[in-house]
Formats: sequence, C-alpha cells, structure tokens
Amino acid sequence: MTMLPNEQVLLNLAIERLQREAGLSLKFIQSQLNCEPSNQLDGTLEVNGRFIFGVEAKQYIRKKQLNGVIDQIKTLNEVYQAHPILLVTDYLSRPIQEQLRANDICYLDLAGNAYLESKDFFVRIDGDYKGVIPNFKKEGFFTPATLKLAFALLADPNILPLPFREIEPLSGVGKATISSFFTHLEKEGHLEIDGKKRLGFRKKETLASLWTQAYGKALRPKLSLGHFRFSNKKAYHDWKSNWPGELDTLWGSEPAADLITNYLSPGKWTIYSHLSKVELMKRFRLIPDEKEGNVHLIQTFWPEALSQHLKLQKTVPPFLIYSDLLLSEDSRNIETAQLIKRDYLAYLFG
Repeated sequence: MTMLPNEQVLLNLAIERLQREAGLSLKFIQSQLNCEPSNQLDGTLEVNGRFIFGVEAKQYIRKKQLNGVIDQIKTLNEVYQAHPILLVTDYLSRPIQEQLRANDICYLDLAGNAYLESKDFFVRIDGDYKGVIPNFKKEGFFTPATLKLAFALLADPNILPLPFREIEPLSGVGKATISSFFTHLEKEGHLEIDGKKRLGFRKKETLASLWTQAYGKALRPKLSLGHFRFSNKKAYHDWKSNWPGELDTLWGSEPAADLITNYLSPGKWTIYSHLSKVELMKRFRLIPDEKEGNVHLIQTFWPEALSQHLKLQKTVPPFLIYSDLLLSEDSRNIETAQLIKRDYLAYLFG
C-alpha cells in the first residue's frame, strides 16, 4: 500500500520518538512481508534487528472509527500471523489504548504511547501528548518565507552557522525572518546552541519530514506554472540532452532522480525554473495540457546564489528531489526516494 505524504511524516516522527525514549534500534522498510495479500500494509518495522512488525499507518483515529479499525487490524493479524501488525497514528486516548490492548492490537503514536508485543518481545510505554508536535502550524511558523529559509539550511547544513548577512542572499529572506526562525527552532529543541554559536540541528529527520509536508501543502501549489506535454514525442526519449545547460532551469522529481541514481525511468517530467511560463514553453516546445500533461513546470523558489553555492548541475538539490518523490504518492518514486535518502542525505537521516 502506498503511504500518503502525511502518513510518511507521521511514521518518521513516531518511530523517532520511540527510538529516542525506549532506546530501541528501529528500522522501517517500505516493503511487504512475504505473504498475501501483499498490498495491504504500509511496510515493516524491524526492532533490534530481530523482531518484525507489519505497519499500518492511519491519521486521526477517532472513537466512532475505532470498531472498523479494530476489525481491519484483526483481519491483518490473521493474514500475517508470524508478524504482529503495528498500528501507527497521531494520538490515542487512554480508553482507545485500552480497547486496542484488549483486542491484542499493537500500537504507537506521536505522544510516545506504545504497545508492542510478539514472541519473546514486549514493550509498553504510556506517553504524554503535551509537546508532541512542534508548534509550527499554530504560530504560522511555516510561511513561504520560512520554508525557503529552511530549505537552504536543509540543502546544506553548513549554511547554518554563517552570519545572517551571508545567509540572507543564499536563502532569499531578510534578517528579521532569519532571526525569528532561529529563535523558534531553539525553542522547539531543533537547534544546538553554544552561547551565540549555532552548532547544528537536533531532530534533523523530524524537521526534514515536517518541511516536506509543509512544502507540499503551503508552497509548491503556489509555484506551479501548469502541466504540459512535449510537442514532439521524440523529446520524451531525448530529454537528457534537452537541458539547456544553465542554472536558471533544473530537472526535479523523477527525471532528477533518474540522473542521480540511474534507477528510475521517468513517467512524468518536472522542471524548476526562474524563467516565465512562455519562455519555458518556447525552450522545451511545450503544449499546455492540464488534464493529461506529464510535464510539470514549477517556479524556482530559491535564489541563484544558492544554486551556485551548491554547485548544482542539471538537477535541483537531492533533498528537494527526495521530497518531491515522497509527495508524488507513487510507490516506485517512494522506493527511489529511499535510495536518495541513503546515498545523498545521510547528513539529515543518518
């Protein structure tokens, strides 16, 4: 089963918290157990290198939905008898936790509540909902400006300790926004400080996952220039030689992933550019096609100074490639995103 982007973020946050608070070694794998029906799970969770749980991620489980969820998990437990199903969600109230345990259903939520039981393994933690999720949304933290700033820092954490006057041209946002951003990061426990020096990020994976979610909701839709198709079918085969060789236009998502991994053959083409829609249509010989067009034009949201700083060639930064692949909700793309995470983003997820 392909996870929605929000479910991917949910899993990252919940697993990170359990790993931190219980001292367990956890590894989530977006693959199926060797059992039919193979499309009914979101993946597997390996605990301490030995114990395997099937994973079912769900957002916003409420009391009126509970009986249906219990029936679904019990059915999955009958199918995957050797590997208990772990229900991962945002928050489970005490009464709901009790009902899940009464039905022998394992669970994990963002509050740190956890109940994992299999042969020779048992963990139960009663968490606390207070302070589970950074208070970014409530205070308007993820605005278009702060998303742009966060992107520069996540694309290259070496920018973090630089003076504000050097961060400003790389991020494209003003000093006041930078100052406010760092204050909030420190308050939420995402910034390691020694006096006035910014040493690095804490909870980097959580911050990266939250950025991906917020980018897909709050910024990327505003940057879209529309969907198109190549006027010449041959262009779909010759797209690698169709790049103009300038930093104002870069491949993103699937074609970018193909270029840096040699693993994914694109079915959709994403182009990020500072140029106007008309200029891009002329350059790539594109025809507008909002219904079936598989070429997506997106306005670049970072300054060219950052492209030069990162020494970009042909593609957007790996972190953005990774984020766009996750947001596509395509299982093939999400699998490729995991390769990029492993090979290019160890500084965030290692």
